[in-house]
Amino acid sequence: MNNVSILNLPFSAKTTDETVLCLHEQVEKKGEQNLFHVVTANPEIAMLSRKSRKFKHILSQASLITPDGIGIVIGSKILGTPIPERVAGYDTLHRFLTYRETQQVKTRIFAVGAKEEIIQLAVEKLKEMYSFVEIVGFHNGYFSAESEKEQQIVKEINQQKPDLLLVGLGAPRQEEFIYTYKKELQAKVAIGVGGSFDVLSGKTKRAPLFFQRLYLEWFWRLVSQPSRWKRQLLLPQFVLEVLKEKFSKKEM
Repeated sequence: MNNVSILNLPFSAKTTDETVLCLHEQVEKKGEQNLFHVVTANPEIAMLSRKSRKFKHILSQASLITPDGIGIVIGSKILGTPIPERVAGYDTLHRFLTYRETQQVKTRIFAVGAKEEIIQLAVEKLKEMYSFVEIVGFHNGYFSAESEKEQQIVKEINQQKPDLLLVGLGAPRQEEFIYTYKKELQAKVAIGVGGSFDVLSGKTKRAPLFFQRLYLEWFWRLVSQPSRWKRQLLLPQFVLEVLKEKFSKKEM
């Protein structure tokens, strides 16, 4: 079972380790190849796809949609097609780079997103953590869609031809950016990484391991950032939509 359909989105059933190996294989491929677009999707992204036909189409064209959120794993169990585990984007990035370190192979990275001081700190942290990471370029996330500035960033990416393009513009903007330029971007793998640059820079702290292990990272974020409460309301809405899908299948 390669994919699990949840709200008509094909979520990967790979474990984190299997996902890491998949990304490694994509980066190590030789010759011409299409950009491998990875979407790290939580219930919020799944619900956004219900409201926007354009966004749903973008997600349907992704190379891999990982279950970044315990809500997705719960949804798969409700539907009777359980995904083995949550594959968190931030953790997968670090596991991938760590694996590449053990293989002693270089990973050339171009990063786009966040404020200027944040992205600078984030790429410095990556260089500090991984001796085989080479930052070939970075740019803050303050530019308009399909603007001259955006076109220039795409040119810079293509000049460098990175192994890994990290786009932290938030959903759906980061997915739209990758999709818009998918056919021309000269990178091997592109991942929408959300707020990962904020975490890497130290601006935002991840939940303690206790909360992560109990799958309560969402609760930690809600407590530490009460302004997120409206976004968290999407989780029960997501579960309700999954239940509707389950019962509609039973009636067929």
